[in-house]
Amino acid sequence: MSIESHELAQLLRQTLPGALSDERRNLEIIIDTIERDGITACSDSEHSIFLQNAIEQHRPILIPKRADYFSEAEIYGVDVPVVNAVPLVDEGRRQIVVFDGILQIIRFYADLMWVLNLLMSKRSDRTFVLDEQSIPEANAFSMAAFSILADFVNTRRTLIALSDILGPNARHHALFGYAGAVAFVLAHESGHLALGHTGFKNTALFERNAGLAIKEDIGRFQQLEFDADAYALESIREEIRPIFVSNALIFLGPTAFLEAFGRQRGGSHPLATNRAFHLLSLIAYDPDTATQVKGIIESQVLGFKQLESLRQENGGDIRHRIHERMPIEVAHEVVRMINERVKYEIGLLDIELNGADCKDVGNVRTL
Repeated sequence: MSIESHELAQLLRQTLPGALSDERRNLEIIIDTIERDGITACSDSEHSIFLQNAIEQHRPILIPKRADYFSEAEIYGVDVPVVNAVPLVDEGRRQIVVFDGILQIIRFYADLMWVLNLLMSKRSDRTFVLDEQSIPEANAFSMAAFSILADFVNTRRTLIALSDILGPNARHHALFGYAGAVAFVLAHESGHLALGHTGFKNTALFERNAGLAIKEDIGRFQQLEFDADAYALESIREEIRPIFVSNALIFLGPTAFLEAFGRQRGGSHPLATNRAFHLLSLIAYDPDTATQVKGIIESQVLGFKQLESLRQENGGDIRHRIHERMPIEVAHEVVRMINERVKYEIGLLDIELNGADCKDVGNVRTL
């Protein structure tokens, strides 16, 4: 089974009106490439099989009826660097198309979170000199990584791998987080299909500013995104939902960052910070998970609210801010230098696994 190149090109053309000028130029180049090279989406491609396996790997934590529904959808991965996933209904066949850009940012962010956590826990006393100022090593790595991520918005250059300095246990956990975030994306798109959202044209505004982390106008399209998120969460066994939300943050985190540095307000999706806040409000936490998971989400909400303040101060665009402090060429050099220093001084950043450190839930392992 496949989706032809002209259909993929048409899907991307529908995203052009809401894109910024730099992003629009990149999308137009990608569309031309798809049509010129005849790029198709095949169900037996490496990307497609990975996505199909992500659903099957998470079947043990899904409510059975939802697991069957997800498995029946045709899932396609497309090897082009667009940050998007699209649900379709074609002659009664339910389809989900996931472009490679969204997988790139999820993998990048999953690895980054583990690198930063281990730098802070194992090398909190180490500093790095940047612009003749000594700052914590983890801060320098974080600034460099986010500079690279911000550059991805404009250039679509392949994101570099950050997992080279992770040991096998940490890399294993990063991969589980990556797969969990991908499963959230697929469950969200399945929610659109199950709730009949495809092709919906009503854009009437709804009053939903109360209860949002960041005030924004919520129209019908944005409300459908909240509903699809809720459907995805409700597809998970209740006791696993806090873990699922923490994995969802691996997608929503970089999405919120990219929004702050490049997205126009009033798009088809609510702000990712508000989506994270909404998911948090839907979970009934038990005492063992409440403090840890809520703390993770709330800290991210606070960080992105601060980015939003900077955005408003700069007329809605703060993309230049991060590259003023960390130009892309410097960012790549900082990552390279810290990687070399870590490898020379301690080898790899890793964690010790024992019964107190982790637990297995179905096929999903989490700290």
